[in-house]
Amino acid sequence: MLFNKIHKPAMFTASIVIPCFNEEKTLRNTVGLVRAIADDTLQLEILIVDDCSGDRSPEIARELEHEFPEVRSQHHKENQGKGAALRTGFQHPFRPNYATFRPTSFFIFRPTF
Repeated sequence: MLFNKIHKPAMFTASIVIPCFNEEKTLRNTVGLVRAIADDTLQLEILIVDDCSGDRSPEIARELEHEFPEVRSQHHKENQGKGAALRTGFQHPFRPNYATFRPTSFFIFRPTF
């Protein structure tokens, strides 16, 4: 069997919806954690859905949208809850091979031995 072709790994797109309500302290870090999984085989589409936050979350979402081309944001005019934020996110036109969500209040615990 001859292997004279250069094989490139397949490129996949993952769409990540981040529901957001009053997450000014965690939103930037959450987006950074999500962006860290991108590599040569995984392209990301990140959609932040702000659910009418009363803090700086909407402004931070817009800043992130301007900083990173893979980040977009949507904003609810009234609070509708996390489920509605997820529905808004998944109704947005994505081109994913995979779609999931990442809560902003999700903590990663590392055991200390």
